[in-house]
Amino acid sequence: ANAHFTDDTVTVESMAGALYVSREKLSSVFLQYAGISCKQYINTLRVDYANRLMMEGMDVTTASLKSGFGSIRTFNSVYKGIMGMNPTEYIKTYTAK
Repeated sequence: ANAHFTDDTVTVESMAGALYVSREKLSSVFLQYAGISCKQYINTLRVDYANRLMMEGMDVTTASLKSGFGSIRTFNSVYKGIMGMNPTEYIKTYTAK
């Protein structure tokens, strides 16, 4: 997941298939060792990457798509869940310094 997280085809199912285990087994083991779900981990990598891109001046829509999100709507929803604010608020907060 770390090497290909920006590919929107990286899913828990695709990771489980690559490892020849069931989705349930991968999810269980990942949660046990990482403390978060596979999906949360992938989304956190993507949001962190989108933040870097936006801080470099990339617009929100392009950053979301380059980060592996299939739509801006999904990105905004996931982003707010992880960051506690929307991407525009993040940009305003951290570029105002």
